[in-house]
Amino acid sequence: MKGQAFLAALVLSVPACSDADPFAGENREDIAPGLVNRHDPAMNVALQQARAGLPAFLQRLENPPPGASGFAIKYPLGGWEHVWVTGLTREDEMITGHLANDPLQAGHARGDRVRVPISAISDWAWRDGQGRWHGHHSARALLPKLPPAKARELRQRLGAD
Repeated sequence: MKGQAFLAALVLSVPACSDADPFAGENREDIAPGLVNRHDPAMNVALQQARAGLPAFLQRLENPPPGASGFAIKYPLGGWEHVWVTGLTREDEMITGHLANDPLQAGHARGDRVRVPISAISDWAWRDGQGRWHGHHSARALLPKLPPAKARELRQRLGAD
């Protein structure tokens, strides 16, 4: 169970609010289990790409382009479950916001206020004025592993090419 929870949270958990959630209404656990693990090369590359793009994301967060919305970060809550945080504000090297997922770990709930060190961010996302999502590296890494219909749906929701 812990492995499936990790997969669901790490790979396809996305902000659970209408503005930031291209998966609104989805049962996220039916998508990820069995597709990746902690040592998956494509997922590890995706997370490295997210870290490399973090400075540009933080600049956009502080000075959003016209029409930008849905700013969110993902971080490891309790070490194994990666969750999304929305309603972001930056305070030096910390991001404050609210949990946007229903965490699987006891003691946490959607809406909880959290402070996340920037160094702990594992992924990020935002939507531009044309509705295209930027970031969501972990979800994009999963595309080749999904059944064709599910991959098409995910590409459409993310605005991916």
